[in-house]
Amino acid sequence: MEEQLKVGDLVFHKSNYTITWVVEEIKDREVGCSTIVAETLEQKKLTFLASSVEKKKTPVFRERSPRRSSYYL
Repeated sequence: MEEQLKVGDLVFHKSNYTITWVVEEIKDREVGCSTIVAETLEQKKLTFLASSVEKKKTPVFRERSPRRSSYYL
C-alpha cells in the first residue's frame, strides 16, 4: 500500500473497479469499507486487506491543441 488511507477516503477494490467504497475504519492490515447499492439503496459493509484496495484518484483532463491535417483541398 503506497498511499496512506484515511477514514472517509474513496477506494476501489482491485478486483472490481466499478464499485466505489468509503473507508470507515482501519485496523492493522484490514480496512473496513461500506457502499450503497443504487438499485435497492441498501448499505453493504465489507472488510478488505489494505493491499487489495486502491485509493480513488481524481481524473486529470489535459487540453491539447488540435492536430494539423496534412490533407489539403
